[in-house]
Amino acid sequence: MPPWIVRAIREEHAGWFRFESTTELYIVPPLAIWPELVELAGGTAPLVQRAQAHLDAGQPLEAL
Repeated sequence: MPPWIVRAIREEHAGWFRFESTTELYIVPPLAIWPELVELAGGTAPLVQRAQAHLDAGQPLEAL
């Protein structure tokens, strides 16, 4: 069984709180500041280069 199916079933039964971080309880999701983090990283180019480096190293999940 693929790992993502196991995770989906667990999250279906456990509810919306995934117990990864207490910040999940805040009203503002982490993705709300992603544009700011991209800006701090120097734009999209460095992020794309890092993702490509992960792909080249055979690490597709890290590239995501």
